[in-house]
Amino acid sequence: MNFKPIFGFIAGAFLALNLNASTIKKGELIVATEGTYSPYSFYDEKGELVGYDVDIAKAVAQKLNLKIEFLTAPWDAMLAAFDAGKADVVFNQVSINEDRKKKYDMSVPYTMPYPVIVVHKDNNDIKSFADLKGKKSVHSATSNWAAIAEKNGATVVVADGFSKGVELIISKRADDTINDNVTFFDYIKQRPNAPLKIA
Repeated sequence: MNFKPIFGFIAGAFLALNLNASTIKKGELIVATEGTYSPYSFYDEKGELVGYDVDIAKAVAQKLNLKIEFLTAPWDAMLAAFDAGKADVVFNQVSINEDRKKKYDMSVPYTMPYPVIVVHKDNNDIKSFADLKGKKSVHSATSNWAAIAEKNGATVVVADGFSKGVELIISKRADDTINDNVTFFDYIKQRPNAPLKIA
């Protein structure tokens, strides 16, 4: 099998192209992405899938002279769909970790955001990773950020994506989430009155 994976980070995106896939032989590229992770992959007010990863995926498809089709699903379901061969590639800010390195090959990173701890604006208990001990940190089940929270003593509360996670923080059913700074600043730009801050 001629398998040519490309994987990106740092919250990059992994691409794993199976050049012998029947879809690619037909001239199509099926791209898995969340569709709920602004500004990388999300639906705009017109109902169109847009974002940084979407633009990168379209550019790759154009370079390969392939028609593009997007398959959107929550984080864990998106990766499961890719693993099951329902998509040819994933573009969705997938961070590199040891488990993923064993399973996928990885490309040169094409985004370099920085991790931040997001809390309710009234929360003054959390100021660093050391303060996560005993706290409820909300993440997708297989998120790299969840592993960082657990390593620092937090209990992980599972939610599908950043937006659902911060809803739990706003309602004070979770204490924090860890994510990249770009995602947080984009969220606040769209919802300036959200009672959230970077710890």
